[in-house]
Parts: sequence; C-alpha cells; structure tokens
Amino acid sequence: MATLNKNTARLIVLCVCVALIALLSLPQSSWPLWAQGALVVALVVVFPLLNALGVLEALGLKDTPGSRFNARHMFTGLAFFAGALVWVWAVVRFVPDSMIGALVVVVPALVSLGTALFFFIKGTLWR
Repeated sequence: MATLNKNTARLIVLCVCVALIALLSLPQSSWPLWAQGALVVALVVVFPLLNALGVLEALGLKDTPGSRFNARHMFTGLAFFAGALVWVWAVVRFVPDSMIGALVVVVPALVSLGTALFFFIKGTLWR
C-alpha cells in the first residue's frame, strides 16, 4: 500500500479544515436537528479518522492528543448525554412550576451533562 507524502497530507488536512470552517460559518439555526447533530459528530470524529487513514502520520502528528479516541469512553459519554436529554424531556411535564420543580429537572440533567463532557474529554485527550 502506498503511503502519503507530506504535500498530499497537507492538502487533505487543508481541505478538511476549510470544509469545517465553511460548515461552521453557515447559520445553524435554520438547520434541522439531525444536521446539527451530524456537524457535531463530524467535529469529534474528523481528526481520529485522519489519524486512522494515515494522514496525520505523514505530517509527523501521529497519536497527538485529540487525534484518536477511546470508543468505550465516547459511547459512555453519548449515553450520559442522551440520558440528560431524556430526563428533561420526560420529567418537565410532571414537575410543578416552582423553584423545587426546576431544581428537580436541572440538577440531574447538569450532572449527567457534566459526566458526559468528562467522558468525551477522557475519550479524546487522556490515554
């Protein structure tokens, strides 16, 4: 199998970065929810994918922080994130409209989102 040279790898990284900048510069408020989710997934997966394809190795950036991810931690983070969304969606209809009701909805959701963020960071930066 042929390896990439530095110029080809630089061109690939340049094209990926320009595409991400172009996507992020578009107004996302008019995008459907699935498209916004796909953009988030693309942002998380692009550098581990470039690492897996050997593009970052040609540039001497193999195994830098953020260039690969631990799938177990990423899926655990996604489960906590989805759990927070399901919690808010399911509980908001039943709690009373008061400060206690707001705390019942917000505190577990924020704890779950914080845990998800921890697993996302652990899955990409820590080894």
